[in-house]
Amino acid sequence: MAQGIFKKYGGPFYTTEPVLTEVAHMTGRDAAIIEGVKTGRLIVAGSLQQDAAAIERVLSTYAQCDLADASIVAVSERKNSVPVLTTARRQFSTYRRADKSVLPFVAP
Repeated sequence: MAQGIFKKYGGPFYTTEPVLTEVAHMTGRDAAIIEGVKTGRLIVAGSLQQDAAAIERVLSTYAQCDLADASIVAVSERKNSVPVLTTARRQFSTYRRADKSVLPFVAP
């Protein structure tokens, strides 16, 4: 499923370190993730320090939200025209930015 998304959308893909950590843990493809960062296919667009206030707001608003999802919502607030690619359609259809706008997302 996710591989199809990455093939259809060539990138680059904006992401966060919590997302990369979660993906590395789930897939065991640590080297491929680092290669994606090195080549610019994966761009780390946020940091916990930079986005702490937004992440805290999202986590306190949505009980089902984890750190990775909250970090993506925070980045989406700054890069508001970039759609979120996700396999978590249900969660991302409920999340809202600080201004209450819907996150644009693509899900298989």
